[in-house]
Parts: sequence; structure tokens; C-alpha cells
Amino acid sequence: MADRARRRLIIMIVAAVAVIAVVAAGIVTKGFGAWSERQIPQFEASAKADDVAAKLEGSGIHVKRTKAYGAAKKGDYLRLDGHTPGERIDRDETVTVVESLGPGVPKGTVGLDEDKAIDRVRDMGVRVVTVEVPSEQDGKVIATMPQEDHPVVGKGGDRQIALAVGSGSTKGIPFEIAGMDKDKAKQRLESKGYDVTLTPMMADKAMTGKIADADPGIGATSDETDVTLYYGATPDEVKQAMLVDHDESAGNEFHSYDDLRILLGDWCTDGGDCITLVEDQQNGPAVDYVRSVQIQGRTDAQFGLGACPFSQGVGMCDPINTQYSQSMMHSLIAGDSGAFEIYDSFAYAPWCGTRQMGGAGSWCDHGTPTSEYPDGDFTSSGLEYRMGDFLVVVPAGADIKKLETDGYFVRAKDGDVKEPDATRPYLLIRDPSLYDETTASADGTHPRNPFVYDSATENKKLVPFAPAPSEQVAYYKVQPDSTWLDYDNNETMVCQDGGCPPKTK
Repeated sequence: MADRARRRLIIMIVAAVAVIAVVAAGIVTKGFGAWSERQIPQFEASAKADDVAAKLEGSGIHVKRTKAYGAAKKGDYLRLDGHTPGERIDRDETVTVVESLGPGVPKGTVGLDEDKAIDRVRDMGVRVVTVEVPSEQDGKVIATMPQEDHPVVGKGGDRQIALAVGSGSTKGIPFEIAGMDKDKAKQRLESKGYDVTLTPMMADKAMTGKIADADPGIGATSDETDVTLYYGATPDEVKQAMLVDHDESAGNEFHSYDDLRILLGDWCTDGGDCITLVEDQQNGPAVDYVRSVQIQGRTDAQFGLGACPFSQGVGMCDPINTQYSQSMMHSLIAGDSGAFEIYDSFAYAPWCGTRQMGGAGSWCDHGTPTSEYPDGDFTSSGLEYRMGDFLVVVPAGADIKKLETDGYFVRAKDGDVKEPDATRPYLLIRDPSLYDETTASADGTHPRNPFVYDSATENKKLVPFAPAPSEQVAYYKVQPDSTWLDYDNNETMVCQDGGCPPKTK
């Protein structure tokens, strides 16, 4: 019995020693992070996010990556979300490494109270200003520059974040008018004592019937109560805006597409090639509309570019009373596609050498102009028509496919080009380099000018237009880009260049 008891005691002692050894080993290994924890290493402040993630993974830590705006350079390590360097974590935990997108405006800034919005951007390392704008959302940030979820651009002292803060006491067209239905916007402002004029403009399709611009500017501090609201127009409204009612005398009223103000401004391809349509300075008698335009820097069109054939008579471009306007009936403006042409309407007149004919008392002798009538049975010779400036304007929503089907354009190879963006107004410019012939003889009794409409030829069809529509050759109407930052509004500096100092707790 004594031997049995002794053996039992020995077994119990060995078991107890084993348990103590296991517990001690667990304590030791836990202290070295090999049991159930990992320690997050330290990082250099200027470290790259990729290097931080690699160092964590090398320490056996699970890593998740995300990006956010911050003062650090794009691609640099910004912070760890929910953890700090030196912290111990369970081996199954995941550490989120935040990579910097550089300074910018975080998503969700618009709509915040002014103070909270400032807190969001004060640590971006750039200048921060607030701008007071007329708005019904008093004390709220209603816009930012750059826009939400966009980076700050520029270098050095040019880098800035601006916050538009609504002010119900600031006079001016409220910020909320932008994008509002035109009739509701008019009613809203008239209820506040404004005298409102609604005017159509060529805008993106998303702005059809909505306010796209104003005078004074939307968000500008202004005491002016006589205001103009510009809304996105349909193709029919664009043509209607161009139509002028002329009252020559009782019984001789006529109408004509004589007001081209809606076309003025910049037009650019997505590739950066731009033209500017400006008022032709040879418009004749002073009128309150723009009868013709020019491509700035080009003087090819003697009397500018217009929407109607040149004529010394009246009513030749009248879409209402068509008694004398049969010659325009085959031009696009008389059709239902919504597109229309503007062109050098005086190009109907032929050239004789370096002189364009068309006036009385001039003749052409084998391509040489002369003002003296030659002896004998003389007939002018050497006259030629020349291809002049010719543009097709396509308002947003116009049916350009109808024109392509009708053979108006040269045929493009299938899959050769990408169609223009039909949601944006654009124009196409006829390119003489794409034609084998850019002149045509004007000799003879009834010569035909194949390049332009005129007031003498009915049912006239022109040479097919080249180039065919494509996104490469489409000149899109540049939309108004003035913002609340361009106006003389009350501005407050919140953070100097380089950003705000650390916020004291």
C-alpha cells in the first residue's frame, strides 16, 4: 500500500510540474507576441503607403488599404484607421492603412454647418477660405471649390479650399436657383420682389428647361432686382430665339432668323481645339440683335456668317409667311431635325481672280476683273464659286441621325468614328481639305453654286458635308464657368497658406 501511494504522489507531482511549465511558456510566448498578439511597428512620417503596408504584412498583421484626402503627398502614408503605431492587437485583427490622395475636399462636406465643414478641411495643409453667398440655407456649406471628392490643384500659394456658406441676409440671386425649373425659379424670385426675364441658351440636355446661368450671377452679392435667368433650350426654342419679327410697314411685316446671340461664345473639341463666335462688326444699322457672326481671327466671310441666304429683298427667310422664302425650304433650319446651318451667305457671289463679284458695274475677263465694259458682244468668263465658311449647329436633343440617313453628310466607314455626345450642344465646321473640288465654274447663263444656299434657287441641295459627325471634330458649346468665387462676395481667411495650425483641445 505504501508503494502504491508513493507512486500516486509522484504522478501528481509530475502532472503539476507539467501544468506549471505550460502556463509559464504561455506567459513567455505571449510577452514576445508569438501567442495571440501582434505589435504594430512604428513608421516614418514621410513613408509611402505601400511601404507601410509591406512592413505590417511582414510583421504577420492582416492589412486593408483605403484612400483619403490629407496634407501628405499623393501616395504617402496618411494614418491608420482605428489603430496607432506601437499598439498591440490580436493576431486575427486587420489594420487599415490610409493612403493619401493629397489635399482635397472630402465627400459629405456640403450640407454641414460652417464650423464642422472647416474641421473637415483644416488639416489639408492648404489655405482655407469661406465665402458668403446668398442662399436660403443659412449657415450651411452649400458648395465647395474644388468640388466635393475632388483634389486641390495648383502649386504653392495657389492651393486653396473655398467653402461657400449660405447667408439668408445677403442680397442676390439665391444659390438654389441654379438647376431649378425655369417657371418655378421665375415665380420664386418674383415673390421676393424681382423683375425676371427668362431667356433661352444653348445648354447641356440635362439643363433643358432649367436655370443654367443668370445676370447678375447666381450666388453673387447684388442689390439688382431686374434680373435675367438663362435656361437650357430645346432645339425648337433655340430657333425661336433666333427669329426676329420685322415691322417694315403696315402689311409688309416679315420674320427672319436674324438674331444669333444664342451662338456667341466659345466652342471647343474635347481635344482642346477651340473657336470663338463673335458678333460681326459689319452688321449694318444699329439693332438690338446680332444679325451675323464671325469666327474670331478669321475674316473670310465678307458679311459674316448668317442663318439665311443673302438677299437684298425682304421675306426671303421667313418661316411663317413663305411666299418669298422658297429658297430656304431645303436648308436645315426649315426642317425638323433641330439642327441648322450658319454660313457665308455672300458666298453665292462668284469670284474673278482676287475680287468677289456681286455688285453692278464690274465684269470678269478670263479671270481678270475690270470695271470698263469691253467692246462687242462680251460675256464674263473665268468666274468661279469658292467654298467658304459653313457650319452645322446641333443643339442638344437635335436628331442628327435623321441627317445622316438622308445623306446630308459624307458617309463614314462603319465603326470608323465615335458619335458626338448628343447631350451637349455642338457644331461642325466644313473642312475644304476633305473635298476633291473646292471651286466650281460660275460661267454661263444659269451656273449652280454647289457650296451654299442662295435666294434665287429653289430645292437646292449642296455637296455632302464633310467631315461626318464624330467626337473628334465636334466643337461643344462651352458652358458658363463663372462661380461664386469670381464675384465680389464677402470672403474670410480661415487658414493661411500651408494650412491651419493644430487645433487646441
